[in-house]
Amino acid sequence: MATISKEKSYMVYNTSSSPLCLSTRYESFLIEGGSPESPTGIPLSLDEILIINSRSPVFKIGAAWFDEEDAEEIYSALRIHNWRDILTDREIEAILRNPTTESLQRIIDIDNIAYFERVRGMFTYLQNIGAQMSMQVQKVVKTRYKELQQRKTTSSIRVVPHEDPQQAAARADEVNDLKRQLEEMQRMLAGFMAQSAAADEPVETKAETKPAAKTTRKKPTAEDTEA
Repeated sequence: MATISKEKSYMVYNTSSSPLCLSTRYESFLIEGGSPESPTGIPLSLDEILIINSRSPVFKIGAAWFDEEDAEEIYSALRIHNWRDILTDREIEAILRNPTTESLQRIIDIDNIAYFERVRGMFTYLQNIGAQMSMQVQKVVKTRYKELQQRKTTSSIRVVPHEDPQQAAARADEVNDLKRQLEEMQRMLAGFMAQSAAADEPVETKAETKPAAKTTRKKPTAEDTEA
């Protein structure tokens, strides 16, 4: 980590193809367009960088960058604490070409229209060179830009994870196997229940005949005979 000094000059880089204009109290500087592979830059003092930061969001939105060894100290002096989360041009290009749910969300979460112009600039560049971009990417860029034009800082866009066709087919096979196993278990259970019900059914037997109850007879007496 380098120690910054007010007596030292620091390189400020432009990785975009468009020229970048920076202004202090008394001077204006134009950094010609460059690229991530071949950025253009000019040396500026720390005081000039601080003044530019107070007048413009170029450092907050990633329109201008510093040498890696100086970055942490300079951003700390500028009070830009989330500088590691600022998307570089390389990162924006990678997201637009090969998006994931998480990377697209980083674009959707941008709440500054000047920052989002960098995304639109890269999107337009890729369109012009015939790069392949998904319909989802195109929709996200256009919809989010309209939201920011309407000053809607929190987006209503929801990205649905896209499943690879091979993964989807494998998942479908797993579901079908589970269905077959469940059907087989149900058939086995039904057979078991039928067997159990048959075993519990009572066996019919002939009704037992009980001997008729004996009746007692009274021995006739002389009185009975006379009657």
